[in-house]
Amino acid sequence: MKRAHVNPRRVILLSAFALSLSAAVSVNCPMGYVKAYVEETRNPNGTYTYTDSDTNESVTTMIRDGYADTYIGKEEAVCEIETKSYYNVLTLYTTLDVAKFANFRTNNGKLKTKLMYKHESNYGLDNADTSSCWIIGTDGKRYYKDIYGNRKQYNASTEQEILKTNKYKAHGSYKIRLYAKKAGKYEFSYDVLDHNGNVITTKTVKIVAKEDNDPIKEATFAGKRFYVSNAGKQKGLRNDLYEGKGLYNTKKSGKVRITMNKGYKIKKIEVGYQHVERSNGSTEDKWSNKFADVAWRTIKNGKKIRLNKEDAYPYFDSYERKANTKAPGGYDIYSDENHGQGSTTYIRVTYYDKKTKTTGRKQLSINRHIK
Repeated sequence: MKRAHVNPRRVILLSAFALSLSAAVSVNCPMGYVKAYVEETRNPNGTYTYTDSDTNESVTTMIRDGYADTYIGKEEAVCEIETKSYYNVLTLYTTLDVAKFANFRTNNGKLKTKLMYKHESNYGLDNADTSSCWIIGTDGKRYYKDIYGNRKQYNASTEQEILKTNKYKAHGSYKIRLYAKKAGKYEFSYDVLDHNGNVITTKTVKIVAKEDNDPIKEATFAGKRFYVSNAGKQKGLRNDLYEGKGLYNTKKSGKVRITMNKGYKIKKIEVGYQHVERSNGSTEDKWSNKFADVAWRTIKNGKKIRLNKEDAYPYFDSYERKANTKAPGGYDIYSDENHGQGSTTYIRVTYYDKKTKTTGRKQLSINRHIK
């Protein structure tokens, strides 16, 4: 992966909790939210840079999380969902200038809504940590985003404005499921509250429900499907790559072909391999394993690939040795060793939405049985 240049004057500071406060509201619809994907790049100095694929706007942070890309992302007025699907989930985060969200509702009984997750806290950062709520721009000034998505300079004056509506620096995050049986246009709304429970504003998101909202119609490996859209499943299509074989495919190699739905164009297809390695800080006397970052390479549609041959189960391995004169050999030894017969190969599809003129990305996987 290409390494991005790190601009030291454009760095989000260290608190993930604080970043959740400064991020703009993120409406996240996994089944087709109109939003460019955000590229993550790991830099040599250990930081991560997140870049919007359409605007090339980027921000660098010391921590790996979902808040940095929310900061550079834009709040969309329209959210597309899929009919008869339970995977339409909107994710909302409060901003620095509001206390909480409430009264989630729709304008039509045919669009059902259900609160799946809620996290709220009525206290926030102390004065010593408020610097973690803003980023340093290229001009050297500090900025944050308000509930309307506007970037504002963070200073003593704007901090006093923030405290008028969020006195205790409260914060919240929410996941809401939307469900519609029939295609159509709807609206989802919620109230934005201050620390006294007063409504600051009401946010409304236009919801467009479609029968098939998946950019990918189907994906095949060695002539067998390993992915099919939810609408395709409702029409009787199945993932026959694993049929009669449990959760794993037994082929070592084959051609990968991606078929897009109407209105979408493939920009890039990548194959990714991941291996197990020692965790940071491991020593000879105490160690554990972790998954390394996925290594990606670009392939052409219909190209033959080889599947990952590395067993994933050693991820659970660990070892610890402590001196004990009463133990056999003079040591207490704790050891976990795991052996499986499965590996995963990742297929990443970057596509262009002709209607919204935005770039998106979707990741699929192929499981292989290792003898």
